[in-house]
Amino acid sequence: MSEDRTAERKSIRAAIDRLLVGTPLRSDGALTVVSLAAEADVKRHVLTHRHTDLTVRSLGSSRRPVPGAAG
Repeated sequence: MSEDRTAERKSIRAAIDRLLVGTPLRSDGALTVVSLAAEADVKRHVLTHRHTDLTVRSLGSSRRPVPGAAG
């Protein structure tokens, strides 16, 4: 893997951690691809075409509970 892609993955993982904990630095904190891209400071296509494994794993299975939601 190239150094650029390794750096992207590191940035994406850090952004995922911030979003899941609820401490976003660059986005609105929503668990969406758009917010993850903003939080990781990468273009959206980087998530949807190069690092789909990180995107699906983080956003698909790790939803924060919505305050006040039933259940």
